[in-house]
Amino acid sequence: MTRRNFFLLAPVVLLVACEPARSSTHPDPTTSPAKPPAGHPEIHRNPQPPVVVKVLGPERVQPGETITLEVRIEALQTSEPLALRLQVPSGAQLLEGSTEETLSAAPQITRLLRLRVEQVPPEDLSVEVIQRGSGWGVRATASYRFGQPEPTLPQADAQAVRRPGISGAAIPIPRK
Repeated sequence: MTRRNFFLLAPVVLLVACEPARSSTHPDPTTSPAKPPAGHPEIHRNPQPPVVVKVLGPERVQPGETITLEVRIEALQTSEPLALRLQVPSGAQLLEGSTEETLSAAPQITRLLRLRVEQVPPEDLSVEVIQRGSGWGVRATASYRFGQPEPTLPQADAQAVRRPGISGAAIPIPRK
């Protein structure tokens, strides 16, 4: 073998020598489909939240009214219990239901709450659902607004914008 041929083949020999040996116990990740290890939940192509909570009730509430709220919980993991916590704002009184409850996990859970509304509360009724397992945990929240509108962020009403640290005239914002 000539010196020139050696220098041409040396990178190929080095590449083959450095490649790790493939074992039959570890499949090639480029050719085999990914499967989770035994005991782990399946990987979903369309991921969804592990726990979803919704609170449904009347659109409008009047002072002195008794209302019924429906709390709907959907859980993907059904091996661990769920902790339900409820915060009732001032102005409302819980007649039926519990402010803290441990629920057996199921794919779908429904709880009914009855409240007496003395005055329409300025705060929301808050529902929190927590589920914990070995090495993982999930928290989902929902609220009921007692007919109040959703909060919005303030909108800027500027005539021009000045960028910090940049000298010069402000950039005018055209009105629509």
